[in-house]
Amino acid sequence: MKGNIRENVDTSARVMTDNYNAYNGLENEFASHEIVDHSKEGYVQGDVYTNTAESWIALLRRGIYGTYHHVSDQHLDRYANEFSFRWDNRGAKDGERMVEAVKGTKGKWLYYKDPIKKTEE
Repeated sequence: MKGNIRENVDTSARVMTDNYNAYNGLENEFASHEIVDHSKEGYVQGDVYTNTAESWIALLRRGIYGTYHHVSDQHLDRYANEFSFRWDNRGAKDGERMVEAVKGTKGKWLYYKDPIKKTEE
C-alpha cells in the first residue's frame, strides 16, 4: 500500500488515514500523517476524517463487483475516472449527468485497437 501512496501522492501532502497498520511510518515521508481511529475517536477528529475517501472507494468497489466483475491494471485508470465522474455528479439529475458526460467527450477519440492492445513489458 505504501508503494501506491508513494507513487501517487506528493510528498508535500497532508495524508489522512484510518489506523490500519500498513500506514505506519507515512509521517516520515509526507508533510504529515494524521490518523482517525474509528474504534476510539469516532469518524472525525477536528478536520481529520476519511469518510469521503471511504465513500468513494465503496462506490468504485460496488461498481466493479456489481457491474464489471473484474478490471485489469491496464485499464484501472479508466474505471477510476468513470467513478470519479459519477461521484462528482452524484447530486445531478439523470439528464444533467448525461449532458455533462457528453460534454466530456468533446475532442476525445477512443479507437477499439487502443484499449485492447497489450501493454509492453
